Amino acid sequence: MTRVQIPVTAPYTINFNDSLYMDSLRAQVPPGEYSLSISDVTGCRSEVMDITLYENPQIKLLNLDTIIFPGTPLLLDIEGDFEGVDTLFWIRNDGTKICQCQDTLLSNPLEGLYSFMIEGTFAKCYEPLNFSVEYVPSDLYIPSGFSPNGDGQNDKFEVFSSGVVLLSLKIFDRWGGLVYSGEGPTISWDGTSSADPVQPGVYIYQLVYENLVGVQKIESGTTTLIR
Repeated sequence: MTRVQIPVTAPYTINFNDSLYMDSLRAQVPPGEYSLSISDVTGCRSEVMDITLYENPQIKLLNLDTIIFPGTPLLLDIEGDFEGVDTLFWIRNDGTKICQCQDTLLSNPLEGLYSFMIEGTFAKCYEPLNFSVEYVPSDLYIPSGFSPNGDGQNDKFEVFSSGVVLLSLKIFDRWGGLVYSGEGPTISWDGTSSADPVQPGVYIYQLVYENLVGVQKIESGTTTLIR
């Protein structure tokens, strides 16, 4: 239903679809074809104006709670009547307008609450559809040191992960020499090179892993071997 505001005041008479009104506001007007004219107390009458009221698009947001990986785009799953829709709006909970777009794809959204709104050819905007964005937990623990002395505690340099797939691990000494190379999904280094224990010190690791959407990443850093 639509409200029609006519910019006149008494003593004008409103002829709206062959019904006379003294006030300029008509509420709960259904879609359809209408005629409108205005006359004053002297009998002067305006030209008859033809008005078309269109149905508001009925849309439904299917994925109200969305969980994505950080840095990945979000595609809203929406169904309904998009005829007459010109522009789509993404608005964060703090009122920040993220995008005035032509599709339902949002690039790299942050976690939080959002509103999705549309602007049509025949109406400024419609009621917002609210949804939330959460990141998939993706933990990667790489120890800063280990002690391969056979006491059963921290004897290996081992990478622990959740939400990612480990692909490969390489260990280099401080001169850049390769001392270890292994492949996932479980990777650990026991502090040896060609079965011989290496000297205590700082070593450089290079870890290659893949998130659950297939994006490969490289993590590099140092770890200290203590004996």
